[in-house]
Amino acid sequence: MLDLTNVSEESFPILEPGLYPFMATEVEIKKSQGGHDYLNLRLQCTAPDQPSANVFDIISLWHPDEKVKGMAMSRLKGFLVSAGFKDFRFQDKHDLISKIKGAHVWGNVKIEKSEGYADKNKVTFYQKVDKSVDLNQDFKNAQGGSNDGIPF
Repeated sequence: MLDLTNVSEESFPILEPGLYPFMATEVEIKKSQGGHDYLNLRLQCTAPDQPSANVFDIISLWHPDEKVKGMAMSRLKGFLVSAGFKDFRFQDKHDLISKIKGAHVWGNVKIEKSEGYADKNKVTFYQKVDKSVDLNQDFKNAQGGSNDGIPF
């Protein structure tokens, strides 16, 4: 018997639009309904006040349309630059997955509305952040605040 009575449903809080720190917690290759592979990223927000927020990003690196593939490669490059990568060459799909899983990036998020579905977050672009910066402090600064006690 399978009893799901006391199991909570998986839900994803919606982040307000803005710049957030993320960690790539799940990275996998999936197959689209059209039959081509794509890179699926589950990004967990690492902002101090958003510990359970997740955003998914689909990057169609193996799409048959060259324009779509080019945009996907540009998106992945932005992710890699944000994560601090210096080498942008990968042996194969598995090498790519192993190297980007656990990567820390900054992503600009918007809310995407869709008729018939719940609102969801979408990363519009990835941004490089100086690695010497304290991520928690830089998150507050990126959101327009600071922890120095001064309200401006």
